[in-house]
Amino acid sequence: MYRYLLPVGTVVKTKSTEKTLMIMGLLQKDSHGKLYDYSAVLYPEGFVDARLCILFQHSEIEEVLHKGLESDEHKALVMVFSALAEAQKEKEQE
Repeated sequence: MYRYLLPVGTVVKTKSTEKTLMIMGLLQKDSHGKLYDYSAVLYPEGFVDARLCILFQHSEIEEVLHKGLESDEHKALVMVFSALAEAQKEKEQE
């Protein structure tokens, strides 16, 4: 289910922001509990203040400028996320 997730360190342009962003987290919730695919910081500035962290969905990505390291650890994490999502989906269907 989440196999599309890009690795941390990926630099992207999105449809909703003018600045370039660097992905710093996956599957993050906002203060209302809404789940987003990514959290990001401005690039090249990086983390400046928590209020400047940006949450967005994969569908908002317009262009991938640089792909982060797609390590075995990243692949394993995505598999765990996918398995948890599938289990949750099955539980909701019961």
